[in-house]
Amino acid sequence: MRPIAAATARMPGKGEACAPAVGEAGQAAGGVARAPGMGEVRPVGTGVIRAPGMGEVRPVGTGVARAPGTGDARQTASDVTRTPTTDKPRAATTDTPRTPRAHEPRFTGTGTNRPPVTREPHPTTPPRPPLRSLLFVPGHRTDWLPKARAAGADAVVLDLEDAVPAPDKPLARARVAEALAEAAAEPAGGMALFVRVNPLGDWTAAEELRAVVRPGLAGVVLPKVHTAVDVRIADRLIGWCEHERGLPAGTTALVPLLESARALHDAYDIAAAAPRVAYAGALTAPGGDVERAVGYRWSPQGTETLALRSRVLLDVRAAGAPCPVTGLWTDIADLTGLRACAEQNRALGYEGMMAIHPTHVPVINEVFSPTPEQLDHYTRLVAAVESAQRDGIGALTFEGRMVDEAMAETARAVLARHAHG
Repeated sequence: MRPIAAATARMPGKGEACAPAVGEAGQAAGGVARAPGMGEVRPVGTGVIRAPGMGEVRPVGTGVARAPGTGDARQTASDVTRTPTTDKPRAATTDTPRTPRAHEPRFTGTGTNRPPVTREPHPTTPPRPPLRSLLFVPGHRTDWLPKARAAGADAVVLDLEDAVPAPDKPLARARVAEALAEAAAEPAGGMALFVRVNPLGDWTAAEELRAVVRPGLAGVVLPKVHTAVDVRIADRLIGWCEHERGLPAGTTALVPLLESARALHDAYDIAAAAPRVAYAGALTAPGGDVERAVGYRWSPQGTETLALRSRVLLDVRAAGAPCPVTGLWTDIADLTGLRACAEQNRALGYEGMMAIHPTHVPVINEVFSPTPEQLDHYTRLVAAVESAQRDGIGALTFEGRMVDEAMAETARAVLARHAHG
């Protein structure tokens, strides 16, 4: 095949292909060349290189080259060549590794090229307080709120979804609105009230949001979230409701429930989709939506969901969504099993759990709270590190362990969260 400067070359009986000019391969500096069996290949600097079965292959000045089963293959624009007998890109030999450039896109662990998701805080979004326990109460049974308060729940989720029979939903909405109005008249700092609305599948959820987003509401729990788009829609609707009620934008927290495989997979994007997202995490109750979606077999030990809960927690933390919580323990009488489950979740890094019965609240609160002895230990640790720093010492031995500023910072965070000292 003859080299081409800026035209198109065809081979008898073959398809067409485009490639940059390097001689015998029939490539053009600024035009289009065709080679047998390769589909269309655009010149570097003018577009995207494509090959059968490979998706997009981007040279380094415009992106990232990929080859099947190899993850990201990064090549310079002058290094990429093709041969008529293979679909794989071949890089020229070099002894000098290329330094990735700052403008190149980041990639997820699945190999999908997605633009980075950034979570920009809204200037009026208030800090979200840590919540150890969030107790579900049916929306039409607001008369149970005193029991939840007596149990010591940090928050109650008034449920307008699964816990309410269809004929009682209008009544539940009215009672929830009344409970929120009463809460707004009470002093701040008491039990927080959240409302679980119905999924964003029809106007029902929008009407519920307009009824419940008002003073006295701490947040909205949104079920059946599948993608970040669901969160952005809910965020916009809640924002309109806040404006209508005269509330500062971002006042209302949004708790997305990740109840499908797609949602669990996209936990980072969902958690980063709006500044109001908080208290997100993996809910792995037996027999529920998540078990059905993922297909695991639930056990009290939780080994089958340990990796799932860990990964979702990491995604939520990386997205910057505060105060991740998990759940649920549905065996009402088994408080020993509940404690083991809560301790495992606390060890992973969750800050609280959702609950379905008032008797679960004291156990959950205890597990997700430091003991007085732990708080005293953190107080002594901070004092020891700060004393050593004044003497020009960065690391020291404290009660048999090496500690430094990193450990002191962790201790300060725990003390601040629990208002100790």
